[in-house]
Amino acid sequence: MQGQLKENPIDIIVKGVLFLFSPFISFLYSIFNMKTRSSLLVFFAFCLFFGMAYTTESGKDDEVRNDGAVYRMDFEDNISEYSKMDFETEIKEILAFKSYKKDIYFLTVAYYTSQFTYNYHVMFFVFSIVFAFFLVMSLKIFVEDENFKISVSCLLLAALFVTNGIQNINGMRFWTAAWVATYAVLQILVHRRRLFYILFALTPLIHSSFIVFIIIFLVYLFLGGKKSRWIYAFYCSFIFSVFASEILSNFVQMPGLDRFSVYLSEEAFFKMEGQKGFLRRFFDSLSFAYINLLFYLVYLDV
Repeated sequence: MQGQLKENPIDIIVKGVLFLFSPFISFLYSIFNMKTRSSLLVFFAFCLFFGMAYTTESGKDDEVRNDGAVYRMDFEDNISEYSKMDFETEIKEILAFKSYKKDIYFLTVAYYTSQFTYNYHVMFFVFSIVFAFFLVMSLKIFVEDENFKISVSCLLLAALFVTNGIQNINGMRFWTAAWVATYAVLQILVHRRRLFYILFALTPLIHSSFIVFIIIFLVYLFLGGKKSRWIYAFYCSFIFSVFASEILSNFVQMPGLDRFSVYLSEEAFFKMEGQKGFLRRFFDSLSFAYINLLFYLVYLDV
């Protein structure tokens, strides 16, 4: 690990002045020396401003389809009226799979935010703190690698690494869990810090679907040292993907897992795909091809 570059006092001043006039311009400027602590701080602060400024309608309808609208409505119309007993009861029901709410993280942040304000912008600001912290800490591990240079290829790789950007605060639960899991896995695999298994195990409290990710990671730990088996798993994944929806649809009918069935319905699939434009579908396809090609190149040690 090479670590961070030495800070230039003038560079810090430039970033600070730019941030006062335009956080976005300061963010762009910081990209070109992102191995410094001040640049990572600018990224973090930019995420916080974005989260605080995030604006949405309350509740979904035919025109408003973003998840943030659901979080706002639940916060303002429901959770803000909770007593301490209501909150504790809801937590117990979530853990017992008896609540319509799926995850403890959103409920906890929304409840404690409602204790001092009904402003949903504050709630998203708190969400952005957690999101940005794990994003920046994961990026820090990435850019401190001795092979990372400030070059076009490395900047493009960094852009791919942070495709889960702060704009995903809209669908806060899943994308926050993704960064928490990413940070934990990097600590486990790069720095060999076993304590982060605990953090990794907590991700289903943010989004319950990460139970699946934990299972996949356990499979990886079991097969990690057996390279030859991974290529067969890679080939089998293409076959599995053809029948995945049908297989998983039956699997989630089991007690405690039926909450995931909404993600596998045909209605949900066509609704999600219908919101994507041509460019989004095109780049999604490129991303899928890139990930699979990268896996195969790693397998070949190219």
